[in-house]
Amino acid sequence: MFLSPPKQGEQPGKKKRKTELQPPPQKRESQSEEERIQKARDYEGKERARAFIPAWLDQFPWLRFDKEKNEMFCEPCRHFPSISDKTCSLYKGNSTFRKTLLDCHDPSKKHEMCAAASQAKIDGENSVVAPILRGLSKMQDELRAGMSNLFHVAYFVVKSERPFTDFPVLVDLNRRTGAKMPLCYHHDKACARFFVDIYQFIYDPILAEVKSARFFSVMIDGATDKAILEQEIVYVRYRDSTKRPKNVFFFSIEHVKRANAKGLYAHIMGAFARGRVDDWKKRLVGFGADGAAVNFGKDNGVQALLKRDIAYLIALHCVAHRAERGLVDSLKELDKLKALNQNLKWLYKHYKFSPKALHELRLVAEALEEKVLKPTNFAGARFLPYIHKANKIVCESYAVFVTYFQDLISTERRPKPSPKVRGRAYRILTFLMDYDNVLFSYFMRDTFEALSELSLNFQKDSLTVCDAVEALETCSLKLVDLQFQPTEGMQEVIDAVSETGLFRGTKLKYVNEGQILFLRKKVIDVLIKHLEKRFQDLQKGSVPSKCSIFNPSQWPSDRQELAAYGKQDFADICEHYQPLMDEHSVTTKMLKSEFILYKSYAAARTLRMPQIFSGILCDTERCKQYKGLSILFEIYLVLAVNTAVCERGFSCMKRVKNDWRSCLGTEQLSRLMFSSIEGPSMDNFDAAGAMEKWWTSGNRARRPGFNPWQKEQEQEIRDDLYEDLVLMDQEAEQEENVRQEAISDELGLEAENVAAGEKRLAEALDDSDESDIDESDIDTFLKDY
Repeated sequence: MFLSPPKQGEQPGKKKRKTELQPPPQKRESQSEEERIQKARDYEGKERARAFIPAWLDQFPWLRFDKEKNEMFCEPCRHFPSISDKTCSLYKGNSTFRKTLLDCHDPSKKHEMCAAASQAKIDGENSVVAPILRGLSKMQDELRAGMSNLFHVAYFVVKSERPFTDFPVLVDLNRRTGAKMPLCYHHDKACARFFVDIYQFIYDPILAEVKSARFFSVMIDGATDKAILEQEIVYVRYRDSTKRPKNVFFFSIEHVKRANAKGLYAHIMGAFARGRVDDWKKRLVGFGADGAAVNFGKDNGVQALLKRDIAYLIALHCVAHRAERGLVDSLKELDKLKALNQNLKWLYKHYKFSPKALHELRLVAEALEEKVLKPTNFAGARFLPYIHKANKIVCESYAVFVTYFQDLISTERRPKPSPKVRGRAYRILTFLMDYDNVLFSYFMRDTFEALSELSLNFQKDSLTVCDAVEALETCSLKLVDLQFQPTEGMQEVIDAVSETGLFRGTKLKYVNEGQILFLRKKVIDVLIKHLEKRFQDLQKGSVPSKCSIFNPSQWPSDRQELAAYGKQDFADICEHYQPLMDEHSVTTKMLKSEFILYKSYAAARTLRMPQIFSGILCDTERCKQYKGLSILFEIYLVLAVNTAVCERGFSCMKRVKNDWRSCLGTEQLSRLMFSSIEGPSMDNFDAAGAMEKWWTSGNRARRPGFNPWQKEQEQEIRDDLYEDLVLMDQEAEQEENVRQEAISDELGLEAENVAAGEKRLAEALDDSDESDIDESDIDTFLKDY
C-alpha cells in the first residue's frame, strides 16, 4: 500500500501542524453504583404488559405454556420432582415472562439432571446406551455407599465435638473393618467441607420453621470464651408447626465488640439479618435474659430499646436466676446460713488446691469403708442444685471428714502441717462437732432439696408462666411443712445422740434442741419472703400474671360469678395487645365474645391451661373459632420464661472451643455448636440427604471416584516391583555362580585323579614286560581305580 503524495505546503512524511489548539474531548461521566441501582429499580418498577412469546417453545424444547393459568413452566423438572429444584419459579409456574430466566435455567445442574432422566425414560431399554447407563448406575451406587460412609464419619466427628484432624484416622479405621470408602476425600479439609453441607442440610429446615412461626421470643446471654472474647448467644423460642416437643432453637453466637445495650441490640438485629428473617419485629413478642442492668435497664437497657419498636413486648427475667438470687438475699439475713456457707467454702478450698489432702481423705474413707466425693463450691453465681450438692456431700460423708480433720490437727502427726492449714482445719472441725451446726446442716440439706427441685423445674425448655407459678407454690408448701416437724436428717441426728450420745462415732458438743427449733422457722420465713419478692411480677400486676384468668382451676363454680370473672384483667390484656390485634383485624368486641365461648369450652375439661391452649392451636376449626384468643394463646406459650438453655449453650461452647481450638472463627463456632445442640442423633442422621446437598452445591462437578494421585501411586508400585525383580535376578545369578564354582572344583579334582592313575599305569607297564601282565590284572587295576 502506497502513501498518498504530500499536499501543497506540506513536507513528505509529516502532517501539517494545526495552528489552533482544539480542546480535549470531554469524558463521559460514569454513573455511580447507587444511581445505576436506582435506575434499574425505576425500570423494574414501571408497569408494562409482558406476554409469552411462542418462539421460545422452539428455542427451549423443554418449555411449556399453560394458557388457562397464563404461566410457563419446565416440563422435565415437574416430571421428576425428587431431583428438581422445587424453589425455582419455573417448577412452580412463572408469569413474569422474562427470557433471562429461561437462559439461566437451561444450563443449571438440576435442570440438566431432569432433562437427562426424561431422555432416558423416553429411550427405555431399547436405547443403545442402556447397558452403559446400567453399568454407570451400579458404579454410582457403590460410590454413593462409600460417600455415605464418609458423611457418617464426618457427622460423628462434629456431633461428638472432636477436631477435624480425627477424620482421616476414623476413615482408615472404617476401611480396615471392611467398610466401603472412596479413594479420595480422606483428609481433614474434606471433613470441613462436608460439614458445611451437613450444617446447611440440618439448619435450613429448622430456620424455615422459625420463618413460618407466627410469633416467637428471643433469649440472650453473654460469656467469655477461651480466646478471651465476649461471646453473645441467641436462642429463639417458638411454637413448631410439626408439634415437636422441643421448641427452643439455637439461633447464633457472635463476638460482641462492646457488650453494652446498643451493642447487644445490634447483635440481635444482625442475627436475624443473617438468618434472613426480615419481619422479625412484627413477630417478636417476648424477650428473656438474666437480671443484668444492661438487659433490663428501664431507660437504656436492651428491653427498653426493643420496646421502642415493639410496644407490646414482654420482657422476663430468667426464673432460674431469680431463685438463686433469692437464696443469696437470704444469706444476708441469716448468720447461721452465713457460717454454713463459709465452712463449705473453706472445705472446698482445702481439697481444691491440694492433691495430697484429697488423697489422704480417700485413704480415710477406705479405712472406714465409706464412700466420699470431692467437696464442691457453695459460693458464686450458680443454680441451686449445685448448692444442694455441696451441702449433701458433707452430710453423707460426715464421719470421714471429722476423722480426717482430727488426724490433721493431731500433735502426733508427722510431718506437721503449716499453721495456716492447722488453723483452717481446727475451725472446720469445731463447726462439724457442734450439735446445732450438725442439726442445721441436715435441716438445710432437706431445705436445699426442695429448692433444687424448684430450680430444676425452672430450667425446663417448655416452661410457661403458669408452670413457674405452680412450681413456686409447690416449693413454698414444702418449705412451710418443714417448719412443723423435724426433717428426716434431723430426726436421724436426734435419735442417735439421745440413745448413745454419739453421732456416727463422734461425740457432739453443746447439745441443745431449743435453739434449732426457733431457727428453723426463721429460715423458712426468710426464704419464702425473698422468693415471693423475686417472683411478685409473675403473681400479680403484670400482663403474664393476668393471663391466669384463662386457667379453669381458678374459676368460681357459680355460673353468674364465672360470667363476670376476669373482665377487668381481660380488658387490660386486650389494651396491651391492641396494636397487634389491629394488624390481624381483630376487634375488642370479637375478643369478648370469644372469651365467653372459651369459658364454656374450658370449664368442661380437666386439662391444665397450657394443654388447653395447645389443643385449640392444633385444631384448625378451633383456631378459626377463636381467631383473636388464639393469638393470645400462642403468645403465652412462646414467652421466654427462663434462659437456662443459654447456659447449656455456653457449656457446649467451652467443649467445642477449648484450649486446642481457641482460634475458631465465629461463623465456624456457630456451625459446630448448632450441629452439636440441634443436630439429630447418629441413628437418625440422614447421610443420603446431606450427600445430595453436597453433590448439587458445588460450582464444578463432583468426582468421588477420581484419585488424582492414582497414576503416581501405580508408577511407584511398578518401580518397587521392578526393583524387587532386579534384586531377585541378582540373588539368583549369585547363587548360580556359586554352584558353577562348586561343580568346577569337583570336576578339576576328578581330572587330577584320572591323570594320576594313568601315570601310575604307564609306569607299571614300563617296569614289566607285556608278556608278564595279564589282561585280568589290568581289568582289576582299572576297577580299583
